[in-house]
Amino acid sequence: MSRVKSGGSFGVTIDVSPLNKLTEGLKGFEKEIPGAASSAINRTLTQVVTKLGRIVTDQYAVKSKEVKETTKGNIRKSSKGNLKASIRSAGHTLSFAHFPFTPKKPSKRQVKVKIINSKGKVASKHGFVASTGAKVESKTQYNVFRRTGKFSIAEKGRYQGKMRENVAPIRTLSIPQMITNQTTSEQITEFANSKLAERVDHEIKYRLENVQKKLKG
Repeated sequence: MSRVKSGGSFGVTIDVSPLNKLTEGLKGFEKEIPGAASSAINRTLTQVVTKLGRIVTDQYAVKSKEVKETTKGNIRKSSKGNLKASIRSAGHTLSFAHFPFTPKKPSKRQVKVKIINSKGKVASKHGFVASTGAKVESKTQYNVFRRTGKFSIAEKGRYQGKMRENVAPIRTLSIPQMITNQTTSEQITEFANSKLAERVDHEIKYRLENVQKKLKG
């Protein structure tokens, strides 16, 4: 069985019944079936990973690259001897820095952020923009923070040695949560089932053609 897992506790199950078609399509060439089944499953997994990025970014204001990164190292491919395969998305909740927000730099203006594309930018009741302290341009320079209500003596910066209220980045959904959104998971399931059926047909045609070439050769 092939599964697309998310966050370790949710999953989208792919209907593997199309694999049964291999038995009839490759009748007489049963040795080809394990390889054909494994190839069909693995090709489907690759296509699902690509599609994940598109489906999630259609609904949420995140980058496709970030979606794909949550599956790196979390893809288990099938083999001829073991047809089990899975895709797991792993990641923490995202701060507002991963989404479009305004203002871009510290300001008295109210912070607005777009997380769900259809809702546009939504006002944040408690957020404020502040520097992250990053000195390298490739790092996130500014983010949206909230006050925690806890105080401590600052150990560095212009307020060093003074009592200051602690702040923390505001966090929202994780990408695994976005993937397991009902609408998203339904689209992924439909896509995966369709692609697996296509790959099975392709494998039958491809392997029969190869067998015929060998027989003629």
